[in-house]
Amino acid sequence: IMTPRDKLVAVSPEDDGNQVLSRLASGKINQVPVIEGGEIKGLVCRTDILDFLHLRSELGT
Repeated sequence: IMTPRDKLVAVSPEDDGNQVLSRLASGKINQVPVIEGGEIKGLVCRTDILDFLHLRSELGT
């Protein structure tokens, strides 16, 4: 099932992990495309962000 472009929840490469996680939660979705200059550069999943934030907290940074 495709999502219409005007309803697509997306993030940019400049967004930090907390911003992306917030977008995921508000849209009740598990993944978002990373868009830069109108092009899809990648895809970020909820588990990717949670794993990153968990690792960062363990390292204390």
